[in-house]
Amino acid sequence: MAKSVSGISCLAGLLFALGTAASAQTSGATGEFWPQVAAHTQLDPTKRLLVYGEHDKGEDFPYSQWKVGGQLGFQLVRIENAISRDIDSDKDHHLPLAAGYEYLETDQSGKFSHEDRITVDATPGFRPHASWLVRDRNREEFRWKNGEYSTRYRNRLWVDANLRVGDFRFTAYTSAEAFHDSAHGWYEAQYTVGLQVPYRRLPMVDTHYLRQECNTCRRNPLNVWGLTLNVFFRNGS
Repeated sequence: MAKSVSGISCLAGLLFALGTAASAQTSGATGEFWPQVAAHTQLDPTKRLLVYGEHDKGEDFPYSQWKVGGQLGFQLVRIENAISRDIDSDKDHHLPLAAGYEYLETDQSGKFSHEDRITVDATPGFRPHASWLVRDRNREEFRWKNGEYSTRYRNRLWVDANLRVGDFRFTAYTSAEAFHDSAHGWYEAQYTVGLQVPYRRLPMVDTHYLRQECNTCRRNPLNVWGLTLNVFFRNGS
C-alpha cells in the first residue's frame, strides 16, 4: 500500500505541474478534445486486430478531423516478470509489431482535405520492475495527402506503472513523441500524461492530457484533453 500511495503522490504532482504550465500558457495556446473508440480482438496467442475511430475537434477555433483505421499486430517474445497479465496483451510482450491503414478527413475553416496512410510499427519494451513498463514505439508512415505522397517517422517513448488502492487498480503513464520528415527534420513533439482504468478485462477507459508543440502547424502550441474507450475481445469472442 505504501508503494501505491507513493506512486499516486508522484503522479498527482506531475499532473498538477503540467496543469499549471498549461494554464500559464493558455493565452498563447489553442485547445482540442480528442475522443476515440478502439476495439482490440485477440485472434490467437500471437496476433491481434485493432479497429478504431477518432474525432479531433477545436474548442475555440473552427477545426474538425475524423480518423478511422485498423492494424494487424504480431506479439513476439512474452515478458515473464509481470505480476499478472495486462488487459492490453501488447504490454505482455517484448516486441509487438503492427501494420495498418488510416484514413483522415479534415475541415479547417471550411477548407477540406483528406489523407490516406499506411503505417508500420515496431515497439520494443521491457519491465525494469514487475509493475513498471518502458516501451519505445517506432512508426513509419507512408502518406498520401490530397494525392501528394510523403513519408514520416515517429518515435514515442512510453513509461507506465500499475497501481492499486484497495481493490481499485489503474495504470498511470507518461510519454513523449517526436515527429520527423525529410522536408522539415524534427518538427513536432507531443508530451502526454494519463490514466488507464480497466474493468474486468473487457473495457478500459484512457483519459489524458497532451501538449503539442509544432514548428509547421497553424495551431501551435496545442493543449488536448483526450478520452479513449478501449474494448478488448479475447480469442475472437
